[in-house]
Amino acid sequence: MIKVAIIEDEQIHLDRLISILEQYSKETSSEYEITSFSSPLVFIDSFKCDYDLIFLDIKMPGIDGMKVAHHIREIDPKVVLVFITSLAQYAIEGYSVNAVDYILKPYSYGEFKLKMNRIANKFLVEDKKYIYCQKDRAKYKIATDDVYYIETNIHQVEIHTIDDSYTRYCALGVIEKELQGLGFVKINSCYLVNLRYVSSIYRDECIMKNGALLKISRSHIKEISDLFKNN
Repeated sequence: MIKVAIIEDEQIHLDRLISILEQYSKETSSEYEITSFSSPLVFIDSFKCDYDLIFLDIKMPGIDGMKVAHHIREIDPKVVLVFITSLAQYAIEGYSVNAVDYILKPYSYGEFKLKMNRIANKFLVEDKKYIYCQKDRAKYKIATDDVYYIETNIHQVEIHTIDDSYTRYCALGVIEKELQGLGFVKINSCYLVNLRYVSSIYRDECIMKNGALLKISRSHIKEISDLFKNN
């Protein structure tokens, strides 16, 4: 799922861009979760590294797109940034904030598709996978490679990484589905562990490389032992 933000103050252009992105999503069998903002100030107030791709209008009343772009880069230097504009000359400014491309108004689906193919193939496909979580009310995008293990805690999960721990309000099963095929395994009803950080298996305990000792349920011992040996 690719998370997209569109910041565009003109409703007609906003609706059109959402429409053609949804069409592109269907044609390419890709999933885009779209959040739109008609006010750049509302976007700035809520922005916390939430997105993989941002479409940003350059010319808007009150605060222009370049100022918004600089604010984005202060918080998230990696998010894919695409300018939307009526004049190509304005898009040149995008190099100063590492914008990867620009799309001209009024939008043509053919041109949009060509540019999105390039953007998707070059910038939105990578080996690293991420999960979203929070800490102290701030939102974070955490690389799954950095996660040691995840434990359930009533109505939330605690995500333990190399450096810190984070929270997400969901069931353990939701995270388990997101991490399917990424080397995570369930050792009991409370824990998912990243096999790359398992130091050893001793009887009914999974010993993590950070020193954590996690109980393995009887029904999972053989599976975990076999996976560990073959990992």
